[in-house]
Amino acid sequence: MGRVLTVILGLGAILAVAWYVTQRPVGVDSRAPAARSLENVRQAADSVEADLQKKADDLMKSRD
Repeated sequence: MGRVLTVILGLGAILAVAWYVTQRPVGVDSRAPAARSLENVRQAADSVEADLQKKADDLMKSRD
């Protein structure tokens, strides 16, 4: 009797975890803070790239 009860409770726990994983709230996004951080890095990289390109263009104009 104890083994049967253990099997039933174990299956119930596994099914509860499976249901939670498939039906959890959509609002929980663990990647959102990382994505915002990467967006800031991309903006900074674009700014640096634009600044370097402007300096290279100015250097080429001054050599002509």
